[in-house]
Amino acid sequence: MVCFFSRSRIGFFGQSLGNAGTIEGVVLDPSGAAVARAVVSIHNPLSDYRQSTTTASDGSFRLVNIPPNQYHLEVRASGFAVFSQDVTIRNSLPVQIKAALEIAGAETSVTVEAAGADLLEVNPSDHVDTDRAQLSKLPAFDPGGRSQPGDHL
Repeated sequence: MVCFFSRSRIGFFGQSLGNAGTIEGVVLDPSGAAVARAVVSIHNPLSDYRQSTTTASDGSFRLVNIPPNQYHLEVRASGFAVFSQDVTIRNSLPVQIKAALEIAGAETSVTVEAAGADLLEVNPSDHVDTDRAQLSKLPAFDPGGRSQPGDHL
């Protein structure tokens, strides 16, 4: 019995989060050469989930066990401008990223200020916005036979 418990415990800790995702890719300089030791990070502003890693000598990186959601990915390396891209994790299929860094130069800064509520949606499911006028145009047909085509509410 002790042997069985030991095996199941190892199997339990080796499992991933089910439908958690992976972001993997490579970081390259303008000539196409790999950029080693670049910091690759993701962040979700609603959940405040963060994860980061450093690229290998061949410029490759891999972020694992990422909960499904939308993320902002950034790549930072000394001497290069920051690379950024929005990434959506929907399932366990790896998302491939090819981050082509630009040489750091003169920076342009734009500051946008606004008042009011945060415009980010908290529900990541797909939806269609509609109003009462669109709903009133739908037919009131019941396939169960309780109403007939042409009946209106």
